[in-house]
Amino acid sequence: MRLRLPPFGMIITPEPEDGGVASLDPSPSTPQGNRVATIDPSSPLLGTPRPKDRPLPELFGAIACEDVRTKPSYTDCWVAGTPELRTIASYMTQDAAVTIGESAGGEAYYCVTPREYAYPDPLNLEVLELIEDIRESYRERGGSLDRDSIEGMARSILSDRWDDIAEASGTDDVESVVRDICSIAYRHSVGAGIFEVLLSDQHIEDVYVDAPCSSNRIHVTVNGIEGLNSHIRCSTNLMAEEREVDNLVNILRRRSGLRAGGARGHKSLPKSRSMRASYN
Repeated sequence: MRLRLPPFGMIITPEPEDGGVASLDPSPSTPQGNRVATIDPSSPLLGTPRPKDRPLPELFGAIACEDVRTKPSYTDCWVAGTPELRTIASYMTQDAAVTIGESAGGEAYYCVTPREYAYPDPLNLEVLELIEDIRESYRERGGSLDRDSIEGMARSILSDRWDDIAEASGTDDVESVVRDICSIAYRHSVGAGIFEVLLSDQHIEDVYVDAPCSSNRIHVTVNGIEGLNSHIRCSTNLMAEEREVDNLVNILRRRSGLRAGGARGHKSLPKSRSMRASYN
């Protein structure tokens, strides 16, 4: 059986057991059948003006409630489906919509939908081209890799693309979209990808990644949720690819000053080990 990664906002569900294309979601609750579809471009979730009676967390969170798996092609983490949940808390962070809920079986879930996962294909194409331009510029001229430098470079590159971004996003507030795109380009070019999103949530205290990462959902410990008096360990709707975890390991080693081993600059997470990242 082979795996095929869908581009941009495409979503995929598995074929029957007799072969074909499979999704990466091992959840037994995933419906059977052979269906590959693009996210409806008319959805208010995807940059077009949204109804005023629907809150933004609901719109961003809706994509995570589908029993499918999706990611933009320039990212290395999948947003997977979850069972029906009783909502405990719902809020927006700087980069994503978050819903914390409890399943009928009593398991706690932390469901996050980063902004870029709700973008339409044309807008994600703009992000992809921007990331490629940033990498090409660094290969040719070098430079600093800190957030301010990369986001400044991104804004400069986008200076002549505002009309394209306005058309792709379907909004008149291009400044806000450009600001978000610059942040997205940073975390998916030289930043820590999905882990930047998780560690920007003030309610998250720990992030757990169990190997093999592609077969296990990321877990988090959350605290400070209204109505709850203790820490909660939650399963998430996120499943990171090995490259995403390798990148995080490399960043942590670089920031800690530890020497890296192996030809790739660092060793991958051992298949029998887990990793815990704490944020203070």
